[in-house]
Amino acid sequence: MIIKDSITELKETKIWNYLHEINSDYAERAFVFVEYLTPILKSIQKIFPLYTRHDAHHSYRVLNRMSQVIHPDCLTIGKELSFNHIETFLLICSAYAHDLGMAIFPNEEKELLN
Repeated sequence: MIIKDSITELKETKIWNYLHEINSDYAERAFVFVEYLTPILKSIQKIFPLYTRHDAHHSYRVLNRMSQVIHPDCLTIGKELSFNHIETFLLICSAYAHDLGMAIFPNEEKELLN
């Protein structure tokens, strides 16, 4: 399994490409969101070293799974079921943020040790 950087992987997803087609500004916002979360998600492995992956690559895989279960018309411009840019952006955010409850944020480790 080849794991690429989080932005390269995001650009490979059907959902991000659809978002980029309908609203490039929100596609760029997705980059900012994923770039910010990537190092935070890496902290999960330090805290739970025996768990399966819960990093940005895992989130990328979740986003790919989402595109497999969503009706194809939802990701096709001009269809009755077409998602708008907000809905599409929120799908990306949910895929990448779904494990944040397991993460340790900057400067939080000392507080949690108490």
